[in-house]
Amino acid sequence: MRYLTELLAIFEEEDVDTALWFTFAAFNTRKGADLTSYGVVRMLDETRWEPREVFQTMAARYAKDAEGGRGSEG
Repeated sequence: MRYLTELLAIFEEEDVDTALWFTFAAFNTRKGADLTSYGVVRMLDETRWEPREVFQTMAARYAKDAEGGRGSEG
């Protein structure tokens, strides 16, 4: 998650308004091959998923921003 948090810090310094992760899930991986996926969630089967560490990192970062950091118009 260091890669993501380092980039978000740079984006904030440069006043980038929005940064998005490019993949929600890898739907075509074999069971156990999900480790190579860029997805923010791990698919459990065709309809169920669970958050990965990057999902939690993004959620915590953006929740902090919403509580009064970047993005809140005062």
